[in-house]
Amino acid sequence: MSTIAVQQEHLIPKIAFRHILVATDFSALSRRALDYALLIAHRYDSQLSLVHAIAPAPIDSIPLEALTAEVHREHCEAEREMGRLVSDTSFGQIQPKIHVKLGDAAGVIAAVAECGGADLLVLGTRGRGVFKHLMVGSVAERVLRDVQCPVLTVGSHALPRLSDREVFQSILFATDFGHACISAVQLAISLAADCAARLTLLHTVPTMSAVDLGYGYAAASASDLVAYEKCAKSESLKRLKELVPANSGLCSPPEFVTDTSLLPEGILEAAKLRNADLIVMGANRTKHPRLASHIPWSVVHEVLCRAECPVLTTNC
Repeated sequence: MSTIAVQQEHLIPKIAFRHILVATDFSALSRRALDYALLIAHRYDSQLSLVHAIAPAPIDSIPLEALTAEVHREHCEAEREMGRLVSDTSFGQIQPKIHVKLGDAAGVIAAVAECGGADLLVLGTRGRGVFKHLMVGSVAERVLRDVQCPVLTVGSHALPRLSDREVFQSILFATDFGHACISAVQLAISLAADCAARLTLLHTVPTMSAVDLGYGYAAASASDLVAYEKCAKSESLKRLKELVPANSGLCSPPEFVTDTSLLPEGILEAAKLRNADLIVMGANRTKHPRLASHIPWSVVHEVLCRAECPVLTTNC
């Protein structure tokens, strides 16, 4: 029995989002992310906090007095925007806690999440102002690396959530069996069980060339490539099934999918075919941000930006 299978023999921890932190830049996409956060918060009776970061201005050629006045002006404007956001949003019985802080976006988010004990961070992948490129490049990588809790991102292609439906109805878990696989799949299973959602587990088998197989001629290795693919998909299917224990609590048997589609298209297409309203992937904590995801960062980035549903990433 594999290490993964042994670990998965234990009960899947029940999901509990006690404190949700929402990063906002007051854009329409940030409001859409807040809608998802509220849907989850109402489901799990969570505490909710909102955070906005004010980008520090360059100080080289700005007199201290003028810089202080500008920071004060921006802070007041941000607080007014936050007040309008709160008044325009139906929070129900939830009393949101507000944070308006000076600093770079990733640093502010990580600090507030850690100090507040957030166990879910929700944000939009594109916006304006300091969050304009939040999920593009180094800022996104820092968020995925530094924030201790799972991160739910809502991209510009993600459909608005519907208020008259379950939190999630169809969940796609994508993995390459990296170190973050266990924590991510447990989260996916727990959410699917709690929401009575359909669960699909996906692994894309890497394609191999004749050179990879050690042959001098591609023609001579055609049958070997077919045999490799068949064997690899069979092994992947076995490993996917080992991820789900018998006592998972799922309302229906999960679907196990292995294919050789190119990434990220394979993940996005699988999600679209199954009308997935959540994609779950793992992320390994490392000091090297571009190695953070157990699926390559370029793939994670494309999925975050192009997915038609929210994407949940979790660290090991």
